[in-house]
Amino acid sequence: MTQENTIAKFYGNMDWFDVDDDTDDVDFPIAFTEAKQLWAEDAEKNSEQILRLMEPFVRAWFVPAAISDSEDLFPDQSDFPAVKIHVVGIDFSAEPFPLCKAEAWFEVPVSELFTTTDLEERQDDTGEYLYQAISFGWEIPSNDDDETSTFTYGNNQGVEAVCMDKS
Repeated sequence: MTQENTIAKFYGNMDWFDVDDDTDDVDFPIAFTEAKQLWAEDAEKNSEQILRLMEPFVRAWFVPAAISDSEDLFPDQSDFPAVKIHVVGIDFSAEPFPLCKAEAWFEVPVSELFTTTDLEERQDDTGEYLYQAISFGWEIPSNDDDETSTFTYGNNQGVEAVCMDKS
């Protein structure tokens, strides 16, 4: 298999992330208002509905460039959007975006060196970890046109990343 065709599969999650971006001009879709009302009524009872309303707006990326000196493992330093996202929790105690807990799966091109590297040993030796490449955020459509605005996480209460398949 050539370098360009070697794909590794990653799993990542982020606990309770919030948004640090400027949110003054955000025009939230009605789904946010509906989810917030359901959360205020009974967050636990309405959990499935809330998650279903919010999930279409959550995004995740694997960002190899966030890991210093990773070019030998990830020759393409582009941001790779998640192939699947699952929202696990929403908490409207934060404003204007709710806190969010989510997990995602990624498929990322890797080098031949990546497939033969002991990742745990490399991470321990370099102090650079796969979780540094995991990013989550919100994508909000504009009411005026086909444009969207992306708001990335600012803080979180924990993030994990695991390589699930190195082939």
